Amino acid sequence: MGLTNIQRGLIRAIVSDNKTPDSVKSMALLVLREDTTAKNKAFCQHAITLLEKKKGIADLVSKNKNIIVEDVSDFIEARYYLSTREKDLFAHIDKIRHVSQKMREMKIRYLNTVLLHGESGTGKTTFGRYLAYKFGLPFVYINFSALFGSLLGATSKNIASVFADVRDVPCVLMLDEIDCVATRRDQSGIGADQEMNRVVITILQELDQVDSKMIIVAATNRFDMLDNAIIRRFSVHHEVQRLSLEESRMMIRNYIHDLPINIDDIEVDRVIEMFNGKDVAQSYLINALTERIAEILFKRV
Repeated sequence: MGLTNIQRGLIRAIVSDNKTPDSVKSMALLVLREDTTAKNKAFCQHAITLLEKKKGIADLVSKNKNIIVEDVSDFIEARYYLSTREKDLFAHIDKIRHVSQKMREMKIRYLNTVLLHGESGTGKTTFGRYLAYKFGLPFVYINFSALFGSLLGATSKNIASVFADVRDVPCVLMLDEIDCVATRRDQSGIGADQEMNRVVITILQELDQVDSKMIIVAATNRFDMLDNAIIRRFSVHHEVQRLSLEESRMMIRNYIHDLPINIDDIEVDRVIEMFNGKDVAQSYLINALTERIAEILFKRV
């Protein structure tokens, strides 16, 4: 009879969970190899391929200097504030993550890719870290500043090498400040413009080859500068906005709820009033709050 739908679901969970023990993976491989039915052939072959992958995240940094793997295991979720807008986005990404393997088996290509845009300091990169923490995936950060090479074509080769190394690794791949390498292509086709056009084409080609088990998050402060073909490669476009006054209050309460200091609602409003009652970018609010916490602690010394 082969694997039942429930057993297939268990296998999917084992394959997708990056923290599955090797002993469980070995047992799953034995079960998959026992199934010789025609109806499960494609499913079993795909699952076996994923389970047998020897390529791990640990050696990526030593292999490629343009890749940064950040440890997000100490992310303090209780202090992180998600607006309703970002909660809805997280729910969508999580939904696609759970169905992506089944969609691959049905030969339906849907990339779990998100393009975050909005002004600096609104928490775009932090949202990427939050995703990696929640899903138990490595947070892989591309060092774009080191990608640019002085030789003709070197930048494109560097970008291609990064994608080649991470392509088979389940992770959250963060393309921060993507506008520095994916600006709208110039039609002159000469000099520096020709080189940047080549870079954009390389990114397009690499995005077309990524696997849906990888979550790609791109971030930009200059959505207006991005090449239209790059924008189309991302399944979701989401603007990360400043927090409203009430959201700012909720964010501060989240941040300080477990701290051994007392900051009442009046003090919270004083921190917010530093910005003249305007909507506040998250990073500025956290900086002001941190300064206030430092003042309180200094008085105790």
